[in-house]
Amino acid sequence: MSGLASGMVRLRTGEVDLGRQRLVSRAGVVPLTTRETELLAYLSARSGEAVPREALLVDVWHYRSTNPTRAVDLAVKRLRSKIEPDPSEPIHILSVHGIGYRFAPLDDAPVAPSASGSVPLPAPPPPSLAPAAGPATPIERTSFVGRVQERQRLEELIAGGAHLLTLTGPAGTGKTRLARRFATDRGPTLGGGAWFCDLAEVGTAEGICAALVSDLQLPGTLPDPASVGHALAERVEQSGRTLVVLDNFEQLVALAPITVGRWLDEVPGVIFLVTSRERLHVGGERLLELAPLPPRDALDLLVDRAQTARPGAAISDADRDVLRDVVAQLDGIPLAIELAASRLGTLSPSQLLKRLSSRFRLLGDPRGDRPRRHATLEAALDWSWDLLTPEERVALSSLSVFEGGFSLEAAEEVLDDPSLPWPADLVQSLREKSLLAVEDLPSGDLRYRLLESIREYARAKLLGEGGEERITAVRARHAAYYLREMEDLAGRLYGPGGAERMEELAREKANLVAIAAQAPELLQRVRAVTCLFP
Repeated sequence: MSGLASGMVRLRTGEVDLGRQRLVSRAGVVPLTTRETELLAYLSARSGEAVPREALLVDVWHYRSTNPTRAVDLAVKRLRSKIEPDPSEPIHILSVHGIGYRFAPLDDAPVAPSASGSVPLPAPPPPSLAPAAGPATPIERTSFVGRVQERQRLEELIAGGAHLLTLTGPAGTGKTRLARRFATDRGPTLGGGAWFCDLAEVGTAEGICAALVSDLQLPGTLPDPASVGHALAERVEQSGRTLVVLDNFEQLVALAPITVGRWLDEVPGVIFLVTSRERLHVGGERLLELAPLPPRDALDLLVDRAQTARPGAAISDADRDVLRDVVAQLDGIPLAIELAASRLGTLSPSQLLKRLSSRFRLLGDPRGDRPRRHATLEAALDWSWDLLTPEERVALSSLSVFEGGFSLEAAEEVLDDPSLPWPADLVQSLREKSLLAVEDLPSGDLRYRLLESIREYARAKLLGEGGEERITAVRARHAAYYLREMEDLAGRLYGPGGAERMEELAREKANLVAIAAQAPELLQRVRAVTCLFP
């Protein structure tokens, strides 16, 4: 198929919006992958026809029909699990023995009795105003692990009167999952319920408004901020306080003042919970930065998902020790952990650990039903990279030269390039886009760090796109800063404050090791080794 069809497909379970790739049902919103949507669109356009598997392979998968593959059967199985009332006895996507599949539209679909013997009825059209318990979130198919403190903090912020809460954090930290879970838990306590709106494919203010009109079932509303604000006000007036989750807002931050900012003023009864890799910079915004999972929760998540990859497999204490190292190397990032767990169906924990040096080849599950930007760890980071300015990309790739963290002063020297803006501004911008982690030092200063997966990604960009001249210049500035500072520290170890200087010298051990290994000049490498053993 060339391009994805638009339109609606009515089913016993609800309606599939082909353009937005989702099933809207009484139970909530179920996202479909691009392939599943294309498959349904192709079959529904040929309702009643027996469509051969070979035709599906050629027209949907673009495979040669002579290639032996179970791709069609596996995709049909996944699609049935999402759209059929009972996937074990499908009524819409029917098997045609020896040929392929046939789509039965709603009017012709066979009636499948429920366990109680009653016949399920088609979902009625949505009313002009949604009931209190609106479709909060897409259905979760896996258990929710951790984030107890973060959920409590969201409750505290709402209790304190916050109406705009923004969940920020690096790619893959589980912002969407937390927002979904919080909306599911909080929705029944609000008169207007909780509603979920995915903005990943949206790029304009009109697109934001159109998505809200569709996902919140706003009646008779034009897709512009004024009309949406009026409809939201009517919803709140008739139903009560309402929670609206706006997911994947990072590419829309510039539009926040004329959309979310406006609605905050016009509709005080709405609470917006936004997920974004960058803050919205709107008055009244309260931030909750989502850090990677702590070690215990990270291990629990990996073990839980490993049971899906290898059902019934025993995990020994020795395996757990290895998996602790795995989650530590993955910085506790939930997406990376879940992708790693998908490999445990074919790799032992020790084999998985050994292959983390090739993490971007290892951490991918393209055959799963995740959104494309989360199908691999690299794709998740690509999404963040594409939102950076050219200068921010240069800065991020240059900062990958640091090992184990760095100070603002060190970053200023490495980013001292006439073609770049002021280094402090670049560091602040990357920090606000959730690409730099920060920690407080005992002295009161701040220390910055790239999570290991982000550092490896940025390092690949430096090596692949920087050019030899730029790589050499970055490494030279990195070496110049640390050799000057660390040689000064090493020369003053045996006097007042020597213990603090020794601690600072130890803190920069990883950077000194990197200089000893890759500084442009041999003398710089020798000086780095001398600093390591003062």
